[in-house]
Amino acid sequence: MDELPCRLPLDRKGGPGYADYYIHEKGDVGAVETIIAEQGRRDPNMPAELYERIKRRLIAGWGGYPLIGTPAQIVDQLTALAKTGLDGIVLSWVNYHDEMRQWIDEVMPMIEQASLRKPYRPQAVPKPDLSTAARKRV
Repeated sequence: MDELPCRLPLDRKGGPGYADYYIHEKGDVGAVETIIAEQGRRDPNMPAELYERIKRRLIAGWGGYPLIGTPAQIVDQLTALAKTGLDGIVLSWVNYHDEMRQWIDEVMPMIEQASLRKPYRPQAVPKPDLSTAARKRV
């Protein structure tokens, strides 16, 4: 696997190749058009170009902010967002299991290096006292 969608694909080559595939080739345009129509968001005066852009954004991840690029490019984009005051994000992927692993292995270390997130250090959880005396106190 050489690409990871993060809203829109994170591509090791730095391009949106997989985004084109899953939006334009595999995207369910009919479903998106139905959703827009049922929500009453299809203005007959809306320019066709804008309508197409809205449909693509919905197919790509319900209109979320697109993060596209290599892991380094994603971190650069997140840094720029953090500088505007954003301090959290919600992510989604097409193939959650594989792409989440890639995010953890490749992107998270770079996010920590950029000081956008503190390193995760799980704390030890104390083991319960299962001695006879402890059970009698309960």
